[in-house]
Amino acid sequence: MMTQFPLEAGLNEALWYLFSSEGPSKLANSVLVRQLEERYPNHSALQSFKRKVAAGAMRAYQPPTAPAPDLALIGPDDLNGNAEILAVVEVKIGASGNVPLRSSADGMRLISDPEAVRIRLEAFEVDTFDRASQIDLYRAYEWWPTDSGLKLTDATDVLWLLFDVKNRAAETVFESVAPAEWLTVDLRRFAADLDTARSQEGLSRDHSDLIAVVTWHINLAAKKLGLGEAIPTARVPA
Repeated sequence: MMTQFPLEAGLNEALWYLFSSEGPSKLANSVLVRQLEERYPNHSALQSFKRKVAAGAMRAYQPPTAPAPDLALIGPDDLNGNAEILAVVEVKIGASGNVPLRSSADGMRLISDPEAVRIRLEAFEVDTFDRASQIDLYRAYEWWPTDSGLKLTDATDVLWLLFDVKNRAAETVFESVAPAEWLTVDLRRFAADLDTARSQEGLSRDHSDLIAVVTWHINLAAKKLGLGEAIPTARVPA
């Protein structure tokens, strides 16, 4: 039986392929934005995300080392070969948030904005606890390698996203001093909307199969948690 950790790792890999393939990426972005607009209308970072994606191709990035979020959605390379971070994604299929040691931030550069400074003071420079929330680490410190070719110009102009099979708010998942910036994406609805969209878009077999792999992982996670299938007929392509 597949345990939760390999299942989440498989879903992360499938999401990376989904958001990195030109046809499926456009479809996935449309489905993602539609759900976020309904849940968080007039959100300034979401409007900025839409403009940036419309202006240039978006792709996914998987950080090579921990501690780091599961995925980042990034824009095209600029003239210096650097890509802007557009969204940061943490994926949960039922587990609570991780609480890494505060010392995990040692040697990491602080993100340059007032919120990062506040998080550092309230979560990483206190003696009460020796651990801090994973999302506080991701929001306050530069988790990407210096040679990754990524840049984050304005952290308040980035989408901080919780992809959750249980559709939970960040404050119920993480023991965080700063959960408010994290927007929840209901993965079961994301899977159902993806499945509907792929049947209407006339995608190639390979692209349609790629989406089916994503929906299969989400379906299996939902079934393991007793939530019922997002898509009753979801199968991994042969």
